[in-house]
Amino acid sequence: MIHTIDMDNVKKVFGICNYYDEIINYEIEEDDLISFNLIDFYKDYVFSYKGDDKIKLIDNCMYKYVSDYNYRKGLKNIINNRDIDLNSYKKTNKLIRKIIKYDDNYEDEKVRNIVVSKWI
Repeated sequence: MIHTIDMDNVKKVFGICNYYDEIINYEIEEDDLISFNLIDFYKDYVFSYKGDDKIKLIDNCMYKYVSDYNYRKGLKNIINNRDIDLNSYKKTNKLIRKIIKYDDNYEDEKVRNIVVSKWI
């Protein structure tokens, strides 16, 4: 079976996804199945979805996931492996909504819980 690659789509995705390399090259611990599946989902999603805004938003969310321990820990608490399924349109939309909602709430919480350091 021969697979063809739409280079225009690849260039477009790489133009939109500023953090693609950082996300797919994130070192996943052996027992971290959620991270493995979520990053695999991200790779498939960005190349299959046609809406630029959602791709950019998911790219930003996944970058926070791989670069911010607290963000990753919180997102893992609301997502399980059954939620991650690119073959089901309904599950894909539900997962994307969960990620976006979590991101919005995380940013609001981060602003409310600013830690003031004390200089000695």
